[in-house]
Amino acid sequence: SSIDIPRMNIQKWSALAGLRFILAFIVAVNHLPEFVPIGTWEFVPKFGAFEAILGFLLVSGYSIGASYSKESEGFLWRRALRIYPVYIAAIALTCVVLALEHGTFPSAWLVLVNVLFLNQILTNESFVGPAWTLALEVWLYCLTPFLFKLRAPTLRVLMTVSFGAYLAYTCGRTLFHW
Repeated sequence: SSIDIPRMNIQKWSALAGLRFILAFIVAVNHLPEFVPIGTWEFVPKFGAFEAILGFLLVSGYSIGASYSKESEGFLWRRALRIYPVYIAAIALTCVVLALEHGTFPSAWLVLVNVLFLNQILTNESFVGPAWTLALEVWLYCLTPFLFKLRAPTLRVLMTVSFGAYLAYTCGRTLFHW
C-alpha cells in the first residue's frame, strides 16, 4: 500500500499543535486561581506549569529545527514577521492597561528591553507576563543557524550536556526546592 506522506506530515503537525494547546492550557489553568476559583479544573495544576512550559519549548524546538531544515533562507525574518506584530500589540495593550488601571506607565528603558527580547538578560522584569518564554524562544531562534553548522558529534555532546543540566535542575527543584 502506498503511504500518503503529505497527509502523514499534516497529521503530525496537527498532533503537535494539539499537544502545544494542552500544554498552554495547563499553564493557563495554573495561573487562574490567582484570579478566579477553578472548581472542577483543580486537578490540572497537578501537571505543573513549569513542566508544561518545558514541554512546550521542546515541541517548539522540534518545530524550529524542522522549519530551518526545510528552508533556512530567511528563517529569522519569517520568525520575526510571525512574532513581532502580536508581541508589539501585546506590549502596547499592556501599557494602556497599566496606564488606565494604575495610572503608571513602564519606563522607556523597560519597554525597549522587552521589545528587543532582552528581558531576563538586562532586567528580570517582563511586564507582559509570559514574555520571558517568548524571549527565550527568540534567543533559541537566533542560535538555530549556529547549531545547524555543528558537526553531529558536537551537537550530540551539547544535547547530552543540556539534557543532563535539565535533569539536575528538575531533580534540584523537586528534591531541594530550588
